[in-house]
Amino acid sequence: MPRFPSFSFLPSFHGLRAALLLAFCFGAFVPLRGMAEGAAAAGVERGVTLRRLGEGTVEIAGDTQVEGDPSQIMSPVLKGTPIFSRLLGVSVAIRLREPVVLRWLAIPRVGWDDWAVPGEVAISIDGKSYGSFPLSAPVFHPSGKQPQAVDVIDLGGEVSASEIEVEVLAAAPLKGGNKHGTLRVLAAQRETPKP
Repeated sequence: MPRFPSFSFLPSFHGLRAALLLAFCFGAFVPLRGMAEGAAAAGVERGVTLRRLGEGTVEIAGDTQVEGDPSQIMSPVLKGTPIFSRLLGVSVAIRLREPVVLRWLAIPRVGWDDWAVPGEVAISIDGKSYGSFPLSAPVFHPSGKQPQAVDVIDLGGEVSASEIEVEVLAAAPLKGGNKHGTLRVLAAQRETPKP
């Protein structure tokens, strides 16, 4: 019978396990230490009231055609308009007639299963970048009702806003290969204060 060299996987397995544990612990605590007070952050929340940002105009940029009224981007009635022929790469500039004070922005993921929905957005307010934010709330069909859960971006404190810019950095449908979709940018009001 041929003799095979013997290998001991035990030391390397324990070393790998220890390395993974350290990486997990280090990775889990770095954002908590690295986030300064007042830093913007995003997450999926329930029990949020969606409100119109205010009155103003909406300017669209990007390689897309728009069907419907672009100002519907600010409407809390979540229907399927406006429709962008290509959602990925769309950039919207919302210019408000009067400044509003915001703490939370909501980006509902509205669309049918074969529509592209935003997966990541970049936010700027009055020329200041607040960063890019992955979106992961469930997709909400455009029925006009309020979603149960929505992506909320906490701006880290109250911000006076005259112009809000949102760029769609990632977008994809749940199924199929369609590129068209819609976008909403709304003020979010928490029902109960979060500690």
